[in-house]
Amino acid sequence: MTTIRMLHSFEEVSAVGALLADIWDAPPEQPPIDLSMVLALAHSGGYVVGAYQDGDLVGASVGFVGGQDRDELHSHITGVRKDRMSTGIGFTIKQHQRNWALERGLTTITWTFDPLIARNAYFNLTRLGGRIAEYLINFYGPMDDGLNLGQPSDRAFVRWDLAAERTPPAAPVGPARVILDRAPDGSPVWHGELIADDPVELIIPADIETMRQQDPALALRWRLALRHAITALLDEGWAVTGFRRGGGFLVAPWARMKTITQEDRDERRP
Repeated sequence: MTTIRMLHSFEEVSAVGALLADIWDAPPEQPPIDLSMVLALAHSGGYVVGAYQDGDLVGASVGFVGGQDRDELHSHITGVRKDRMSTGIGFTIKQHQRNWALERGLTTITWTFDPLIARNAYFNLTRLGGRIAEYLINFYGPMDDGLNLGQPSDRAFVRWDLAAERTPPAAPVGPARVILDRAPDGSPVWHGELIADDPVELIIPADIETMRQQDPALALRWRLALRHAITALLDEGWAVTGFRRGGGFLVAPWARMKTITQEDRDERRP
């Protein structure tokens, strides 16, 4: 069983720093977030939590209230211990974030993620039902942790609408034509025109993290290819509607997107 609790002390926050440094392959003395800032956020009512199993810290998340109308929780960083990934801890943290936000009258949770990491894209867009609001080019600038070293820090900015009683899954868009695909040698390859009238799919590598270690030049080609595709589509008013496990991003014109009504949501309830 996973227990989520708010953190406050220097010792608790230091443990979070050590955990995040290990997840991001960073030196223990250089965690991917400043611990003095985390302590300040915790003391001033920000969102600083640890996920525990049998007393062991297995996940953590840090966020703060933001947005133009101060009605959003921005989840700045969330991580799960390497040996506990894909065990439901991340989902438990997100549900805790959701409840924490709703209790405070917040309507949206936002965060960024690396759009080339397939498991995160599926989790954020398809399982949670978040939507990509922006594609941010080299958002954090050069990063020196083991996961990002030598690569542009492009990020997808996600908005998760909490207004619905239960956030629906990603809207289906029907059959999608693949316009960005993986060639047999693993390189990105284009099929047809970038902009079309029908829903399209942008396929990405199954494991970009291993590719970055083994062939950073190829990983960079994928970064630039996906950047070009998504920014062009978003600029034309298209929307990323989900992510297909084992495949890629599903993208459709707004006019072709299905509007999910309250009746649709009622039908999905068990």
